[in-house]
Amino acid sequence: MDPSTVIQSIAQDAILRFLKKMGTNSFPNHQENVSLTTRIEAVTEDWFFKDHIRPHITTGKVMAETAYSHLKDPNVQAAVAVYTALMTALDDPEIFRTSGARDFARMLCDGSARSDPGLLGELTRALSEVGRHFSAFNTSCIIAATVQGLGGETLWNSSSPPILGPQLNDFLQYQRRMTGASGAYAAFIWSGVDCSADMSYVRVLP
Repeated sequence: MDPSTVIQSIAQDAILRFLKKMGTNSFPNHQENVSLTTRIEAVTEDWFFKDHIRPHITTGKVMAETAYSHLKDPNVQAAVAVYTALMTALDDPEIFRTSGARDFARMLCDGSARSDPGLLGELTRALSEVGRHFSAFNTSCIIAATVQGLGGETLWNSSSPPILGPQLNDFLQYQRRMTGASGAYAAFIWSGVDCSADMSYVRVLP
């Protein structure tokens, strides 16, 4: 049996046992959104690195299909899926290093990120696409979370070893708070179509 299949089976079994232990005995039947798949394929078909990050594209699609299935505009779901694919790919230390992602904030400011032929250029275009679908406030949150998230990855992927000793736990907690772009995923909950009034949305954030 393929080792990846074995690992997948073990992981699925562990998750199911954990959920049942927590009292969850019924699980939704996931149905693939063919329209979403088509939209994602249209965006990613020209990515020369597409095959290299295919598992992350799948992650993005599943995220959009499950956590953001309530979004009314399928194009917004596709934007969330593409963003997730790129950000989870950049969580891979090797991809982070070879893409030059540690310089993304600087590249975003001087405009060179858009002309990047690889993953960073696509992330810049993904952020532009997100800006078309979300309010000014939510778009600001998404961009800020993205830059902060990559800043956290920069700390972890530094050429210098991480802080050791009594400060290690504090450093790890700080780094973990930075990564993950959680602010972006909170902002994705309502697009401009679903909630156009920023002040209505802001009330639920705290």
